[in-house]
Amino acid sequence: MSSPGSGSETIKTIAVIGAGTMGHGIAQVAAAAGFRVWLNDVDRESLARGVSSIEANLAKGIQRAKLTEDDRDRTLQLIHGTTNLKECAAADLIIEAAPEKLELKKDILRQLELASDHPFIFASNTSSLSITEIASSSKRPEAVIGMHFFNPVHIMRLVEIVVGEKTSAETVETVTTVGRKLRKEPIIVKDVPRFATSRLGVVLVQQAPRGTLQFAVKPLQAKWRKGRQPVKNDHAYERYGPFTMCEQTPDAFGRKAYFSLKRRAGANSMPTLAGTRFCRCF
Repeated sequence: MSSPGSGSETIKTIAVIGAGTMGHGIAQVAAAAGFRVWLNDVDRESLARGVSSIEANLAKGIQRAKLTEDDRDRTLQLIHGTTNLKECAAADLIIEAAPEKLELKKDILRQLELASDHPFIFASNTSSLSITEIASSSKRPEAVIGMHFFNPVHIMRLVEIVVGEKTSAETVETVTTVGRKLRKEPIIVKDVPRFATSRLGVVLVQQAPRGTLQFAVKPLQAKWRKGRQPVKNDHAYERYGPFTMCEQTPDAFGRKAYFSLKRRAGANSMPTLAGTRFCRCF
């Protein structure tokens, strides 16, 4: 790899930092697309859970006739598990899927750069933290970018490519092309609070008619409190509509999202549809 982001054909290996809910899914789709993958976590137990989740996903794919056993075997053969973070520094693209703590992500980036002079691209899967802030800890901020996947990664097609203040156009092009090779639909967004999708989600909840919220969301929440999951032919489920993600992924549109966005946007500046421009910065 001659320089960071110098062309998608140079990305042969991908390291995924974190084998949890998002990390194992990212590793799975990367291996399924033919990339050699390092999957990293802090201990063997966490790593084993991640690999087991990948195996379970692949088994379901075979059950549903979406995959063959050969597909499963090829995918698993391309995934190498490791608890040694330094080993991941040799990858061409490193996708960080660690917990949403800014200092943790910056420290991971610093450790990787100290471990190797290899000019990797560092992509954070953060859903809310500033890419520009993460890049401030890097010697090569032009090679730092956001790559925000959605859960479950092996099913959800969207990926947000988040461009920091110093991210180079070459890095954007390379990561966008990799996203397409992973069979995702990339959208390029600016490094604004909560990016595009979560920002729109907050707007949706803010602008939703009060009556709709009472009619659709509250009955469903009551059923969940009783421990009964809604099913597709359930009366309340059918009226749930666009609020499905709000309940199923509370971190995306719930209290954590709202207050995270409020901190970054400012106490008196919350997003509205009017005047909001965050897509297609290149």
